[in-house]
Amino acid sequence: MYKVIEAANILGVSKVTIYKKIRLLKLTTEEYSYKKGNVTYLTQKSIDIIRDSLIENGIISSVNIEGENVQELHEMLKLEQIKKSYLKKEILLSKRKYRDELKKLKTFLEAKIALKNKQLELRRSMVEDIKKI
Repeated sequence: MYKVIEAANILGVSKVTIYKKIRLLKLTTEEYSYKKGNVTYLTQKSIDIIRDSLIENGIISSVNIEGENVQELHEMLKLEQIKKSYLKKEILLSKRKYRDELKKLKTFLEAKIALKNKQLELRRSMVEDIKKI
């Protein structure tokens, strides 16, 4: 026996859809379901009937890969796509940060080269002045 929420998860639909199918397919007899308090339980037979009805109406696919619910696979795919998008953004941010650091380093090195060129020019000038003496 399965709770309605479990049946919904198995079939990849909402609880509301399951309740509607129970009512529309008249699965309220003890052969198909029973209520204990506020909880409705379904037999495997009723889940199979609901699954067939959902497939027939095009609400779900008949594909079931290694026991994985198609809805679960779609959710996993969406999660992987979100992760991929996040990682792409992280890579772009890292590239920008790296590029900015390289620009700062380039500016620093250019300033250092300019300073060394001035120092070299000053020394050449001093050597020329000494030669004149």
